[in-house]
Amino acid sequence: MPTESVIASAEFEETEEAQSCVSGASLSLNGEIGVNLYIKLGNLIGDGAYVMVKGPNDTEAKRVDLNSELYDINQNAYKVSCPVYAPQMGEKVEFTLFDENGVQHDIWNSAKTSSYEVYRYAVNDYIETAKIKGGYNLKQLAGKMQNYGAWARDYLIASKQTSSDTAAICDTTEVTGVNASTFESKQIEKSSGFAVEGLSVSLSLDSKTALRIYYKGDSKEDKDVTAKHGTENVTLIRGTARDKNYVEIDNIPAHHLRDNYEFTFGDKGNATVSAYSYCYLVLANSTNEKLKSTVKAMYEYSEAAKNYFPKN
Repeated sequence: MPTESVIASAEFEETEEAQSCVSGASLSLNGEIGVNLYIKLGNLIGDGAYVMVKGPNDTEAKRVDLNSELYDINQNAYKVSCPVYAPQMGEKVEFTLFDENGVQHDIWNSAKTSSYEVYRYAVNDYIETAKIKGGYNLKQLAGKMQNYGAWARDYLIASKQTSSDTAAICDTTEVTGVNASTFESKQIEKSSGFAVEGLSVSLSLDSKTALRIYYKGDSKEDKDVTAKHGTENVTLIRGTARDKNYVEIDNIPAHHLRDNYEFTFGDKGNATVSAYSYCYLVLANSTNEKLKSTVKAMYEYSEAAKNYFPKN
């Protein structure tokens, strides 16, 4: 499976160099969403600066040293990142800047009109900017992504899989023209004589987007289960749940949700599965209307990401 980090970005206006400021922001669209803030250091802060970053999944802030590995030449700033999950697009990530002596420094906004001891930024802040300032494909991606996040939040709160205190994102918009037939070609395909019992598929929506394949069998046979994405071997997470074994492909980027993965179960046969196989099963069989609306919105988000990143 491709492991590249793809980024949707929008630059802010250039600023002078007196104070440390935010020069831009971007999102990394993997199975989880990376909030990337570009921080341009003022000429008085010196070497050894660091940022304490706290996201919605952190109990404590994490230290990020502003070293050469984080320096982005194109932005002329340090890229500081924090992952969030789809239903958390409205949650603020906190960034606090310190010099090498542990003295806190304010972070100014890009226009240098306001400064903050703690700079707070959410995926939704980026989306709202992109919807106004982005090109056509970026605007489409931002809008579809936002609607998916809103539906995922709505569904996960209703099913008690996430807290009702999770920050709101936007009003949900029902997706039309997407149904089970949209995913007809993405149904699970099994090889002739397939001899694995209890095969089923699920997709995690509350954390990193992960494709999980359940099956019955002796746990000792786990080592015989392998997977490929095209010609590339895929690393599998293995475990047991629901009285079944499972293998899982973790952290699938939005624009790769339609991709097929071929699972080989030793000498018992092969099955070709994608995240869209799960969408088909939900829309063909589920009575949960919020879940159905969520996978429809996810489909539109995935297709918009595919259009925005056509070469990835």
